[in-house]
Amino acid sequence: MHKARDRSAGARSIMGPERVLAPEQGVVVETDPDRARTIVRENIAPYFDLASYVNNWRRHGFTDQDVRAPGGDRLIGALIAWGDEQAVAVRVSEHRDAGADHVCVQIMIGCRDAIVFPREHWQRLAPALVEGL
Repeated sequence: MHKARDRSAGARSIMGPERVLAPEQGVVVETDPDRARTIVRENIAPYFDLASYVNNWRRHGFTDQDVRAPGGDRLIGALIAWGDEQAVAVRVSEHRDAGADHVCVQIMIGCRDAIVFPREHWQRLAPALVEGL
């Protein structure tokens, strides 16, 4: 269960149609794979020390190698959407197509830049997200 639509569809089947489903989708608006993965790894580093996250990743089919810090490419790609605006919008749409009522989009930027609101990224991403509604 690695794809956004699979996670949301699974949650929807457990919750039923009456409840609000609002999954979070971390995103990195970056087309360079190495730079995108570096940003993701900086942002998710604390989660590798939390047994609940690591065990959940394992339950979803990730291997010990995937879930060992700093995280294998397979885990990084499954957890966080990265790429251009359209690639990110497709990933967000997968959640809605699978029954999500709302998708909480968390834009990740380099940790050194974390005190800065990612306004430029939101301005670039917003039109692509709205287009898919």
